[in-house]
Amino acid sequence: MSKIRLEWENAEIRDKVDDENIKALLIISFAVAFAVFIFVDFISALVLIAASLTIAVYFKFADEAIHKRYIITSKGIKVNNILYPFENVLAFNIYDDPQDGKLLIVKLNNPLTPYIVSNVDDVLEDDLRLILSAFAKEDNELVKPVEHMIAKKLKL
Repeated sequence: MSKIRLEWENAEIRDKVDDENIKALLIISFAVAFAVFIFVDFISALVLIAASLTIAVYFKFADEAIHKRYIITSKGIKVNNILYPFENVLAFNIYDDPQDGKLLIVKLNNPLTPYIVSNVDDVLEDDLRLILSAFAKEDNELVKPVEHMIAKKLKL
């Protein structure tokens, strides 16, 4: 098979979480941890405090933009440094979303990463469809996964 290569980059911009919201998260979690400590046990309170501190630190120091590089070769789809071979690709769709623009949605046979979702406004749709249809079927019923929408709402 000839050498196939199509690549693009996306920068997902995240809104910064306000310091007021982080303080509110910590106050609520410490209050609940105190109640758990009094009524239940010490270990559960420590786990709750550790989880809330981890979330607060993540949101405080998270990057405003995440850069992802997508490369489609004859071996598979590579997202940053992770290669998803075409043997794991079940279906794909190029979906025109009113909020996010043109999205490539790839369904994988991988329990940890069941979908790849990427904005492909800057990529030629015909080239993308031609390359992917050689390895997987196009499923027009495939739309933006619920997990993707929840992660976007939570700014993850």
